[in-house]
Amino acid sequence: MIRRYRRSDLDSIIELFHDTIHAINARDYSQEQLNAWAPKNINRNSWHERFSSSITYVAAENDIIVGFGNLTDDGWIDMLYTHKDHQRKGIASAILLKLMEDAKSSGFTTLHTEASIVAEPLFEAYGFRLEKELAKIYNGSFFKNFVMTKELTE
Repeated sequence: MIRRYRRSDLDSIIELFHDTIHAINARDYSQEQLNAWAPKNINRNSWHERFSSSITYVAAENDIIVGFGNLTDDGWIDMLYTHKDHQRKGIASAILLKLMEDAKSSGFTTLHTEASIVAEPLFEAYGFRLEKELAKIYNGSFFKNFVMTKELTE
């Protein structure tokens, strides 16, 4: 079931994010990068603000959150994550399709995202095109990711 974000989801989302980054992304990023990307202490208030000020969905199975994603008011897919134990079940795809549907109905003509090495193939499969490879510093660590866009008129 995909539904809108509720404040009571926050702790589960933060745990999913941390555990998934450290498990799934370990094959492409160093431990230093993983710790910078998903530190143990995430600012709960800023994350709640991030989700409540955007279109945010969670996927739940038996009241357990197995995925989440959000769309900002300027057309960016900000976050899209699936629980480490629920990969390759169509959860991220279902959330992404819902976010794209909402973007279209809100009048967006283009969507953007910064995709990780792991997420880039998923976005490509849904018609996002690589705009540029990005090298950036986040929490003191260097990251390579990909700026991708999708025209919603396609």
